Amino acid sequence: MEEPFTVRRVDFGKVGLAVLFLLGLVAGAFEWWLVLGVILLLLVGLYAANPRTRFINALYIAFLIGFAFFQFVNNWVAATDIQREWRIIFNRLSLSIIILGLYITHLLYKQPISFFHQKPNWHTQLKLRGHAIPVFRFWFIGLIVNIAVYIPFIVMQGMEAVKSLLFFALFFSLINAVFEELIWRGPLFSSLLRHTSIPYTLAVTSIGFGLLHLAIGIPFLISLFFSIAGLFYGLVVYKTNSIYPGTLFHFVLNIGMVLSGWILS
Repeated sequence: MEEPFTVRRVDFGKVGLAVLFLLGLVAGAFEWWLVLGVILLLLVGLYAANPRTRFINALYIAFLIGFAFFQFVNNWVAATDIQREWRIIFNRLSLSIIILGLYITHLLYKQPISFFHQKPNWHTQLKLRGHAIPVFRFWFIGLIVNIAVYIPFIVMQGMEAVKSLLFFALFFSLINAVFEELIWRGPLFSSLLRHTSIPYTLAVTSIGFGLLHLAIGIPFLISLFFSIAGLFYGLVVYKTNSIYPGTLFHFVLNIGMVLSGWILS
């Protein structure tokens, strides 16, 4: 896990698969089913044509099919009279459909499944433009900065509003952080890392993480901005070899989003 950030020769076949996968996420998020169907057919064609990339291709296909089911299920729930807060919780819980698809794909291809379920290794450094920073400092500074950004907005909501949102904030944030990290920094991340490279893995999982937010109504540019957070989480998982620091950061960030009124606005 401590290999250097070397740039290998570009594998245009794998890059093409990644582009199709990310376009599929956009199509699924906007419910362009015909476009998604064409993308899936292209992926199936490439699966048959290139045995070398079949496992990666299968992961992308499983993810997009799971994402389509995720959308169908949540459209059905949205048509019911369930309270809005519970619809949001159900939306986050139904991310398990995507996780299940990735898990089954690993089993079918007899590939190792890693959720980075271990104690974080903080004794590493992150090199940025020739400067080395301890990964714990990198993580902690990011956490403090995000908390500082949300505090003024939370204060503006008033104490009564914060109290009324506290239970939902904790419940939503826990589910969302755990499930999104399992999707993007779990088996998919570890398998891409094993079969491709760290730049490729970070690019796909970070951009994909951002684009998935299109499905819950986040504007396109803001969703792309979320990719920066995905890159942060990915770097932390890669350097600590653990999913827990990124999940904790994600949990705290989500609490700030809820208590500032952004989620339920």
